[in-house]
Parts: sequence; structure tokens; C-alpha cells
Amino acid sequence: MNKLKHIVFLTPGFAASEKDTVTIPAMQLFLEQLLAELPEDTACSLITFQYPYQDETYCYKGIKVYPLNGQNMVLKKLGVWWRAMFLLNKLHKENPISALHSFWLGECALMASVFGNWKKLPHVISAMGQDVLKENWFYPRMILKSRIVTLSQIQREMLLQNFGLDSQIVPMVMKKSIDLKSNEGPRMVDILAVGSLNTVKNYPVFLALVETIAAEKPNLCVEIIGEGDQRQEIERGIKQRNLAETVHLRGSMPRSQVLARMTESKILLHPSHHEALGLVFLEALAAGMHIVSFAVGISKDIQTENWDVCYTKEEMIRKCLARLENDRPYKSFAWEGADQCIQSYIQFYESAV
Repeated sequence: MNKLKHIVFLTPGFAASEKDTVTIPAMQLFLEQLLAELPEDTACSLITFQYPYQDETYCYKGIKVYPLNGQNMVLKKLGVWWRAMFLLNKLHKENPISALHSFWLGECALMASVFGNWKKLPHVISAMGQDVLKENWFYPRMILKSRIVTLSQIQREMLLQNFGLDSQIVPMVMKKSIDLKSNEGPRMVDILAVGSLNTVKNYPVFLALVETIAAEKPNLCVEIIGEGDQRQEIERGIKQRNLAETVHLRGSMPRSQVLARMTESKILLHPSHHEALGLVFLEALAAGMHIVSFAVGISKDIQTENWDVCYTKEEMIRKCLARLENDRPYKSFAWEGADQCIQSYIQFYESAV
């Protein structure tokens, strides 16, 4: 007998349609594979607080999506929270909720924990990123009794250190996310960066590293895939460092094109300040790329010769130059931990039903 009749997900943002492969791809992949593993009579609903900027309910691969259209506006926040609680109650009356699953230790987790305690429903929270840092001082202290899941050993340690909250590690990695074959042909891109153009991804340091590496490798080819509010600053940095012929901004791309470009690239240089998991790491490894990064995300959880974990900028430069000098075969690497993700979450949902 199916215990899970209705699961409700709560998230700050979600894909605006099935054609949107850019908005939180890790969550899209997770939900797609979860649907494939759940019994057919399990209903799934999703409440998205801030994005997309629309009010109309829509369907995403069998999931009914309810956008609250908060648009990340502070003045709308209390109204969004009230509407979320009203909608949760409405959904529960129409089709009793079996489990709640919220993403990020933020407003979605707070609303779900309040409602879950009121209706005595199991609630799982996936910590997804910077929500485990000290700057997120409010929400982790307001979360009521809920199961918290972190995506890597580093993220679990940060949450425990900063808030005294323990968690269970379940990397949000699915088979579909790493189903990628390494390219046996020539790789034209020496260094690739993939990620939103924001302060967390640390692009000023990326450009400084590339400048030094390019001095040793004059014909270096570098590409940055992504879009964000730091684009103009990055463009200025490229100009100031005389890297216009070396670094090429490719903007936002559909995920399929990003994965294809990875198979044509040698090194993923990723000097990010913080990652909870780093889906981009798994995609790069699956594409046969070498990785040079700081100790973030799942860098402690994966052991492979294709990944150089660094602690200084100088070490990053040395590792990149060594990788470019010793052009080894590019072999795909798939992390076996991917198989456990979906079944772990299903057990969480069922354990308190």
C-alpha cells in the first residue's frame, strides 16, 4: 500500500516551464528522477515563493506548480508567507499531505516547519548552499522540528559549527545528471568556468589566475559560461588585464550545450568561495575534465586523480600549468553515490507517515 499520497515541495525559485533548463538544474533533475521512482498514485505539488514572476499555476512534468510571485521584494514577503500558509492548508484539505520537502534553510523551510508542526506532518529540509553560513542567522534558529539534509561533508560541518544543527548527508546527485560521455577528440578550450556571474563564484580571482597562467601559455583559450549581476565588472576586469583575446564570455546557455562544451574543454577552474554540492563538478568529471578548485562542495567526498583541491591561488596556478603541460587522456568519471539519493529521500518521506 502506498503511504505517500501527496508530497508538497517548497522552494524560493523554480523553472518557469519545461523548456527552462537553467533555473536550479539540480532540483529539476532531482524531481524528475523522484517522479520516476514514486508510485503512480502519488500526487506532487510545488510552491515557489519568488520565481517565476507570474501568478498562473502551471504543470512541470506531472508536478502542479503554484508560483507566489514574490519577485524577491521585501515589501511582498509577509504577503507571500500568508499566501503560502493559506495554500498549504487548501492543498491539505483537498488532498491530505503525506510529507513536506523544503529547499534552503530560509523562508520556505520556516513556513513548512510551522505548517508541518501544526498539522503534524513530516518535513524534510534540503540545505542547498549559503544557507549554512553564519550570515543566515535568522532562519536556522527559527526552524521547528524537521529533518535537515546536507549535500556534502563540508556543508554538514559548517551547519553544525555555525548553528549546532546536525544533519544527514545525502548528495543531490542523480544518474541523469552524470549521463555524459567524454569526448575522444581534441579539446579546444584550455580553461572553462561555469556558473552564475556573482560574487560567490569569485571571478576576480579567476581572472587573476588566468592572467598569470596566460603569461606562461600565450595561446591560452578560456571561456566563461553563465550570466549574472557581475557581468559588467567581469568585462572591466578582462579589459584591465588585457585578456580580451584570451577570455571569452559565452553568456547563459541551455544545459545541454553547457554539457557539450565541457566535453570540448580541458580544465574546470572553479575558485568559488562556497558550494554546498557543486553539480558542476560532477558534470565536469563525467565529461572527462580535470578540476582545479578550492576545498568546497563535494571535494572531500570524492577521490579521483582528475581533481586538484587547492588552498592557495599560487597552488591553483601551479596545478593548472601542470595539467596543461601534461595533456593526459580525458576519461569520464561517474560518482557511485548518485544511486542512493532518491531512495534516501523516499525513506525520509515514508519514515514518519
